[in-house]
Amino acid sequence: MGMDKECDCCCEEEKEETMTGMAIKVGDQAWMAVLQRKFEARLEKKMGKGMEKLADIAFEYVSKYYSASMQGKTLPKSETDAFEKKLNDAMKA
Repeated sequence: MGMDKECDCCCEEEKEETMTGMAIKVGDQAWMAVLQRKFEARLEKKMGKGMEKLADIAFEYVSKYYSASMQGKTLPKSETDAFEKKLNDAMKA
């Protein structure tokens, strides 16, 4: 074990290679997934209507972005600037 380790047990790489390490990793991922779902539910309840508007604005821009990209083009800076302004205005409302 090197001197740069924070603990005496084993490093993160070693933990992931053991069954115990893999179980802990799965537990961590599950915990984060549950936390994310709970957070999403609260966000939806509190800001659902506003998020709908933001999603519409973002979807419109992303659609234009990918359409241009598939044609080998890029969106003009004015288009991106307009999107950012529209998004910021919607977030302030």
